[in-house]
Amino acid sequence: MGMRAKQRSSRVRVEGSSRDVEGLGAGMSGGTLDIDGDAGALVGAWMTGGVLHVHGTVGDAAGQGMAGGSLRIDGHAGNRVGGNAPGAAKGMTGGEIIVSGSAGTEAGARMRRGLLVVGGDAGRDAGRAMIAGSLFLFGSCGDGPGRGSKRGSIVALGTVTVPASYRYACTYQPPHVRLTLRYLVRKYGLAVDAV
Repeated sequence: MGMRAKQRSSRVRVEGSSRDVEGLGAGMSGGTLDIDGDAGALVGAWMTGGVLHVHGTVGDAAGQGMAGGSLRIDGHAGNRVGGNAPGAAKGMTGGEIIVSGSAGTEAGARMRRGLLVVGGDAGRDAGRAMIAGSLFLFGSCGDGPGRGSKRGSIVALGTVTVPASYRYACTYQPPHVRLTLRYLVRKYGLAVDAV
């Protein structure tokens, strides 16, 4: 009888709906986690690395405080995806969050760095108090996008009501937008209208 060495798996798959389970993949630093169904709140919160793919819808605060890695959500996301925890000074500081569906309120609130993409609509206060990072919205955007922001980019491909605190500066086509859209098509297979 020989002894077997215990090995850790770098790939884990969760099958079935986990809608009532909070914090799946929270603090992930590497490897791959596939969730074949819905997931609860705080999925992928505080990730620093790895790949988390949810083949369903997620609850509130997905990717909260995320610092690295990739979180892909095939369905919808609740409130504060990529945002800050209540009372925290910063939201996501790195990594990529791709939401194929819509997102609730305060998507990307207090972002410091990173990329957050919402394929559908976003609720009010998207990108609130951003310091840096990029928020791409393919659908319409609720009231107050970018309210209180200092820097960062909000790219709204759908309808958006610009807050009264903003003023028109100029019309231009920043090169990073075209490059990011090409990257999203290539890496994630997102459908992007040529216009």
